[in-house]
Amino acid sequence: MKGIILLMLVAMVTAAPNPVWEAWKQLHEKKYSNEEETVRRSIWEKNLQTVELHNIEHEMGKHTYTMGMNKYSDLEHHEFVEVMCGFRNANKTRSSITYLSLSNVQVPDTVDWRDQGYVTEVKDQEERDTPETIIPQGR
Repeated sequence: MKGIILLMLVAMVTAAPNPVWEAWKQLHEKKYSNEEETVRRSIWEKNLQTVELHNIEHEMGKHTYTMGMNKYSDLEHHEFVEVMCGFRNANKTRSSITYLSLSNVQVPDTVDWRDQGYVTEVKDQEERDTPETIIPQGR
């Protein structure tokens, strides 16, 4: 009987509205199915707990930086890595073209690409073909 009551309490707490979660979803324009909402909220709450604990430890001098919640906070680490890290080559076939060096072309020993205008400021390289999401991030 105690097990059933505990299970019911856990279900009630999990289903209870959380104004911070709701505000975060609105801020980042997140929409989930009912099943996905439960999973994403659980991950988000775990990440929030990690961020809060880290920041308390920061105040105690254990860390030199703070953490915060961002649009990836509803992802587990491996999900974030899958979305944000790695190159997806659309053309997986190898080319049969061979590089041939031109003997009549003078190439400088070094090139500063900043002077050529080819280096730009760092940009958020978020993945565009996946849902917008969040995980803790140092700041």
